[in-house]
Amino acid sequence: MQDRRAESLCAGLSEHADVVAARTGLVLDPYFSAPKMAWLRRNVETTGVVTTSDTWLLHQLTGEFVTDATTASRSAAVDLGAQDWSPELLALFGLDGERLPRIASNDEIIGTTSAFGSDVPVGGIVVDQQAALLAEACLEPGMAKCTFGTGAFLLSNTGTTPVRSTTGLTSSVAWRVGGVDSFCIDGQVYTAASAVKWLTTLGVINGAAEMDSIAASDNAGVLCVPALAGLAAPWWKSQATAAISGMTLSTGRGHIVLAVLQGIAAQVAELVSAIGADAPPLTRLRADGGLTQSAVLMQACADILQVPVDVYPSAHATALGAAALARLSLSPDKSVSDVVADWTASASYEPRWSPARAAEFRSAWRELAETTYKQEIS
Repeated sequence: MQDRRAESLCAGLSEHADVVAARTGLVLDPYFSAPKMAWLRRNVETTGVVTTSDTWLLHQLTGEFVTDATTASRSAAVDLGAQDWSPELLALFGLDGERLPRIASNDEIIGTTSAFGSDVPVGGIVVDQQAALLAEACLEPGMAKCTFGTGAFLLSNTGTTPVRSTTGLTSSVAWRVGGVDSFCIDGQVYTAASAVKWLTTLGVINGAAEMDSIAASDNAGVLCVPALAGLAAPWWKSQATAAISGMTLSTGRGHIVLAVLQGIAAQVAELVSAIGADAPPLTRLRADGGLTQSAVLMQACADILQVPVDVYPSAHATALGAAALARLSLSPDKSVSDVVADWTASASYEPRWSPARAAEFRSAWRELAETTYKQEIS
């Protein structure tokens, strides 16, 4: 995700950024797989096949050369909702003539494997974040989830019509089932758990488990933009750096811990606002991932986003989403809603801040965020 080696390659193609966005729903950025593949072809692997890790793994398991619709839609080499690779987009990245995998639907049995014993079918292949969106039953337009892992990944269902963001977000296939595409709009925060790890490395905390007990009840004016690996959507400022402001002699580590957690939540809030500009606005957010164990972070999300937050009860949302699609591949007569399990939130958080307080915080936080990339050379 944070491998930026194709940065200069994308910079050289900047005049085509609008075309890439219009055709693929993505921004021209090394985050996506086509720039990575192009860089590898030019700099590492001059012969053989350059492809994505899912294709390699599926080939090892089944002998098939295949990827899925959701993964392909994250490449920047497929028109949004198209069934096959785009010759024009491939040529743009210098990938024309490459051997590329077949793009399969997410409810398709793509082969069999005996890697674990007797022959078993392999199906339900899907990219991780879309799998979590499915597991959390975000099946209708406007339903959204955010996964809080190393980074944070917010996806919102937009139904069967793709939305091309005007605010720096990306659109992809959520799942292709029964020959019909459902789409999602999404944004990323590069540093979430990695920001907590940074606090641990500095000795501010001993580990994520003690964050909530150390975090202050109020930030006392301390704000943080934890752009430790740059800012992703909706800014796409890879050279942005982290910033902390408002510290005084009375600032303690609890204020810094809270400011970092609020900074993560504030970035998610910017994504929510960006989604609302082009797609159905969020009225509730579902959350999963390791950092959902932090009640302070989840409450900060509810306060700053001004929407309730429901925590998914399992640590395995991605696996459960893939399992649901695998079940669907074995039972094509079923619908998506038939194979997604009902669930009850392990915790729910309602906004405690007033809308005015949330707006004041976000305005101050945005001002600080702007300072993190003004030094960037354009």
